[in-house]
Amino acid sequence: MIHDRHLRFAAVWLVVFAVVATVAACSGPTGKTVEGRQYRQSGAWGVADGVMRQGPMLVQILGRPFGGVSSERLHRLVVAAAEQTTAWAPRSRFTTNPERTPDPRTRVIVAFGRTDLGPVSLCGDLRRERGWSTKLAVKQPESGPVHVKATFCDGNTALSFATGRLAKVDGFGDPRFATLMRRVFETLFPPDSRYRR
Repeated sequence: MIHDRHLRFAAVWLVVFAVVATVAACSGPTGKTVEGRQYRQSGAWGVADGVMRQGPMLVQILGRPFGGVSSERLHRLVVAAAEQTTAWAPRSRFTTNPERTPDPRTRVIVAFGRTDLGPVSLCGDLRRERGWSTKLAVKQPESGPVHVKATFCDGNTALSFATGRLAKVDGFGDPRFATLMRRVFETLFPPDSRYRR
């Protein structure tokens, strides 16, 4: 059982499990891995699909894991990772532009950096969390490490939660970073047979 000091709605979690997936492209003496933790309510993808029937779902990105990389490039990579790993669903579409989504309260929050914020805090009003912004990645070394948390939020309620880590990465263009983001979204949104193409 995974405990999170911010998790006040533990009674509603129907599935709680841990995933530790080794990234094949990252094998070697450094032993790089992707770690995922997920709190998932049954029907989480049904909530996402309800939004995507009308338009793309919002992804909010906090922090900058690579200081020399533009927000646009980072956003494109994260959205691509989300859409690639949910390609099993017929209406998988994401955006980082809040003006394009039909429901900005139903969203995925992706936070880079070593932060102890849990899923409930990430879905809530972050302005109430003292010092939260200083824990995000801002212009960190290009070689990493990279820490990321992703939470699927329906308003202030966290429906699923995943974390990922790379001990070392050779800049933004390192394929291990893209693999990390795909693994995180795979944990966040596992395939649901009810919504397959």
